[in-house]
Amino acid sequence: MYIKRLAEKAETTAEHNGMKTVNQITRKLKGDYGKHQDLPVRAEDGTHLTVEEEKLERWKQH
Repeated sequence: MYIKRLAEKAETTAEHNGMKTVNQITRKLKGDYGKHQDLPVRAEDGTHLTVEEEKLERWKQH
């Protein structure tokens, strides 16, 4: 039901040229939540960690 309502809202918004809202709804429907996973994590000494294992270890410490 929720997905159907979002799809209908996207259709009506597209008819009125509200492309920003259409793109937001499309991202919601496809589950595009992983944007921030590639950001570096700051280590205790102030350097940035970019290796995934190091990031996970830092989050455990945090």
